[in-house]
Amino acid sequence: MTLEIKTQHQLKATNTNLPFYFFLSFSVPALALLILFMQQVTSGTEVFGDKAIENFVSGFTNSSTVFFFTFITNFVTTGSVITLLVISLVLIWWKSRDYAAMIVLAVGTYLSDEINQWLKITIGRERPSIDVSVFAEGHSFPSGHAMVGIMFYGFLTYFVFSMLKNSKHKLILVITMSVIIFLIGLSRIVLNVHYPSDVIAGFAAGFIGLVIMILLHKGGRTIFHQKLKKG
Repeated sequence: MTLEIKTQHQLKATNTNLPFYFFLSFSVPALALLILFMQQVTSGTEVFGDKAIENFVSGFTNSSTVFFFTFITNFVTTGSVITLLVISLVLIWWKSRDYAAMIVLAVGTYLSDEINQWLKITIGRERPSIDVSVFAEGHSFPSGHAMVGIMFYGFLTYFVFSMLKNSKHKLILVITMSVIIFLIGLSRIVLNVHYPSDVIAGFAAGFIGLVIMILLHKGGRTIFHQKLKKG
């Protein structure tokens, strides 16, 4: 009987981790894509797909879409992220006392911006244009909105996903947040403050960072639980 219960528990744990293992498998292609784009940008080679995507996006760019994507791009301004971060930390503490998640979210969000700034300075790619009415400063590659956006909102999605029990709610959450993260990246192309390759590279770098954040959270939560049992 004990053996049967243990086996069922192991199967449940394995099924819970399957989405993450599937998610983790994409980190290697993401790293390869990031390295490829970095090599092309630093060598001065035109990145494959940039022109085609820019031409496609320009086809539906008008005053209405610019207004909409200006709103969307503000989801990853410094003020927005700090405000949402503080609210998220308070809610995580209140609902679950998951200190590992709080630490990983706070440190990960901070480092995502620092690493992005370091990459921008290192690569030194100039932006396609600078519009003072749009939040954009410094160099272009990779997109900070895409990188910080996928790490910050992606980790929140992962955390809430792990708390939910209803499969439909999980699906709605993943689809909704995936669309929001995608639109944040797209907004930088529509507003002409980033090349498409900047955004794709930002997503790739942010995805790798997100996987690391999730791994750290899983390890940190285990350590916290062990300390609580000993205490």
